[in-house]
Amino acid sequence: MSNSKHNNHLPPPPPPPSHFSLPEEIVLSCLARVPKIYHQNLSCVSKNLRALVRSLPELKGLGSVPHKSSLYVCFREDDNSSFHWLTLTTTTTEDHGLVLNPTPFPSHPKYRRHAAVGVIDGKIYVIGGGGFHDEIEVEVFDPKSETWELAGVEYGRKA
Repeated sequence: MSNSKHNNHLPPPPPPPSHFSLPEEIVLSCLARVPKIYHQNLSCVSKNLRALVRSLPELKGLGSVPHKSSLYVCFREDDNSSFHWLTLTTTTTEDHGLVLNPTPFPSHPKYRRHAAVGVIDGKIYVIGGGGFHDEIEVEVFDPKSETWELAGVEYGRKA
């Protein structure tokens, strides 16, 4: 009996580590926009992506999403914590491959550890990610002008 009481006071186990910095729904949504003929190319990017492309049945149900000609990918190296942006574009040749283009990306003005990221009307929104007592901020990156700006109150909620 004492063991069961003692176990009730233990903190819950941490969630399993994520292989991606985005929620699974967003990763699946991004993968659904890539035509099936390119899945083999995506499988070569990493073991985690290969497993996701090959094993998740959710990809089959997302095939009706309109495809874009380019896919922007961000990844982080574990050994030095640096972020890398790539643009995956279709080739103009008949080999139906993806071309990895290193894409320069302006550094983010503020460090955010656990931020949420979304795309609306072609702009990238970064929400939260500060400390517990920090005010919730929303920053917007405009890819056309390649600039960051703090979103107005109408775009985010107050803490």
